[in-house]
Amino acid sequence: MSIREQHWTEYLAPTILPTNHQIHQLDLIREELEIDHVTFADLVRNSPASLRRVCEQVQTRIRIHSPDTNERDLLSLTCLAVALSKFQCTNVRTSYLPEEIRKHAAETLPGMVQHLEAVISSIRGLDGLVRFMLADPRFGDYGAAPSSHAQDAVDRILGWHGTDDGVVETTIRREGENLAWISEIPPSLRPEDGSLIRLEELRRRFDIPHKIFGEMILQSPGTTRLLFRRQYEDLNLRRPDATNKELFNVIIQFRFFTTDIADGMTPEAARKSLSQAWRQSIVDSVIEEIKSIDDLTNYIVEEYEEFWKYTSDPFGINTQIAELLGYSRK
Repeated sequence: MSIREQHWTEYLAPTILPTNHQIHQLDLIREELEIDHVTFADLVRNSPASLRRVCEQVQTRIRIHSPDTNERDLLSLTCLAVALSKFQCTNVRTSYLPEEIRKHAAETLPGMVQHLEAVISSIRGLDGLVRFMLADPRFGDYGAAPSSHAQDAVDRILGWHGTDDGVVETTIRREGENLAWISEIPPSLRPEDGSLIRLEELRRRFDIPHKIFGEMILQSPGTTRLLFRRQYEDLNLRRPDATNKELFNVIIQFRFFTTDIADGMTPEAARKSLSQAWRQSIVDSVIEEIKSIDDLTNYIVEEYEEFWKYTSDPFGINTQIAELLGYSRK
């Protein structure tokens, strides 16, 4: 890299900047394929995974303004808000009120509104919404380039596997409305539709009983990551003025508290332990280094969970489950 050449991450908006772990993996791919930084930034920017990340952030902001919005309306509002922002039809960056989104969309994107209303009931989850958007010419920037080894590698590292929701739905119906192992998992921690088919393919490949497979998912670092993300979103709704550091502090202290109870402490003893100066010092030092949910997950999993240290994984099944759920080792 020449002295004046910028690293590819410097060409990206903060909203789609990958995690530190993903940047490291992407750097290896870029160097291996000898792709210049500007071109590589385009591969990351145009990945469906980047569109999904934008949608996630928009959903969080809509929930702040309207926490009671149901899932179907949330998907519709997310699509419209991203479209409005993309085409600069309105300043949705400072207004995520549902009524404002609907109003401006009806005025400027009537065709999209009508089409979305006709198909919204068939869209399953955020991955399904992203696929709907990818099929719309208005979002042609994402995934517009022909499939290539480089683009596929970037998409995979960023967590996009290109699963077809129709295949997922067919598989679920064939299993009798639900894959049996899903019933082993609390609704709040169940994987999203985009991961289901690949998880089921993995279970079948190794002929893992449904109950055992459900337990493997529950104790996976990928589920830890999902739990932290849900806690973060919930705290964000209840404490919209809190900084990220304050929210991460609450999450990590609650994790220590529940871990102490699981280890046999009473709630009173766990609270007393957490209030000790040495324990608070650990929390404070960790919070200074944490910039994202992925950083927080990496810290907890690598330092405090026993998954990687004591779980036998000769065929890499647990590692594959974690990656399908969005967690990769640092």
